[in-house]
Amino acid sequence: WLCRYCWQWLHRDSAFPVSVVEVSGLHYTQQTKVDELVKANTQAGFFNVTLVRLRQQLLALPWVQSVRLRRVFPKTLFVDVTEYQPVALWNEAQVYTQGGKLITPPASDRASLTLVSLSGSSDGEAAAVFERYRRCAARFAPLGLRVAQVVETPRLAWRVKLDNGIELKLGRQDIDL
Repeated sequence: WLCRYCWQWLHRDSAFPVSVVEVSGLHYTQQTKVDELVKANTQAGFFNVTLVRLRQQLLALPWVQSVRLRRVFPKTLFVDVTEYQPVALWNEAQVYTQGGKLITPPASDRASLTLVSLSGSSDGEAAAVFERYRRCAARFAPLGLRVAQVVETPRLAWRVKLDNGIELKLGRQDIDL
């Protein structure tokens, strides 16, 4: 009887409210979005926070690659976020990440990025276009030039635009510089 009473008392919403939330690892994800999700999931008190649900909701945010959550008694929740690292814009609508994944962050997030622009006929070509970019960038770097855009056209021809405005039309064959 006493144990049941203690258990019920501990799990009341007001017994141990989560009043300290420490979030780390955010660079691209908006803090307000994380705060909203944390607040919605911690109102039931320290012992009633459903960490699995909160983790799933945080992972649904476009930039979030992984999340570690940790409760520290009596009132603290630590949220450690690992975000995808952008390396290129893909077809002006997505971001190609360091691990080779395509993500679709909001347009406002993409607009603030200064990345090379890659384009191809399908999302399945993103890795090949990125590899072509890497080769071209390595070739032009010693000359003090930076690749601004790499395009694989629907006819499978390649175009490379440099940061000084020069555009190279490489065609479909013998395209290694």
